[in-house]
Amino acid sequence: MPHIFWQGGQTGIPDRFSIISRFLYPKQGRVGIKEAEDPVSLCYCFGWTKKKIDDEIVRTGTCKAVEDIMNRMKTTGCNCERNNPSGGCCLKDVTQYLTVAQERIGQK
Repeated sequence: MPHIFWQGGQTGIPDRFSIISRFLYPKQGRVGIKEAEDPVSLCYCFGWTKKKIDDEIVRTGTCKAVEDIMNRMKTTGCNCERNNPSGGCCLKDVTQYLTVAQERIGQK
């Protein structure tokens, strides 16, 4: 049975109520890894988005997203299996995006 993974970490089986409530309660968060409009989440446990990474690279010339996530995983733990729509750890996605973003922004 498919599940909806809300950005805030809640999950649910999509039924008429949850689909309707998605539109009635938009602060619940956006659904899934196929989001194309900002903010596009990469780390569902600690709030790293593509925009947040881009902004940090523009501001400082680098981004500490991977280090931040790893440190927070050690201290507070994560819940990737539940929060991330892929059901796995986000570090691969964050690292891949970080590499692409640094190359793209560095070329400006």
